[in-house]
Amino acid sequence: MTGVKRDRRRLLQAAVASGVGAGLAAVASPARAEQGRQPLDAKVAQAMRLAVEYDPDPPFDTGTPEKASPELRRLALRLIADSAR
Repeated sequence: MTGVKRDRRRLLQAAVASGVGAGLAAVASPARAEQGRQPLDAKVAQAMRLAVEYDPDPPFDTGTPEKASPELRRLALRLIADSAR
């Protein structure tokens, strides 16, 4: 698991992954041209990802409803509803 480390009884996570992913998305965004910045494209973002060897490995591949089982989707919705109370 990249970005997650075990230290005795603690789990440590690097928040770098979310920042790198957001930065790459911003580079590939068409909104750059609208903001008066040099427009870049997905190829540039992909090359940047390769240059920094950004290859995250999340502990579970259930980050979208399409990847999760029906049971897991129901549990996620229940957890969200419970947290809103």
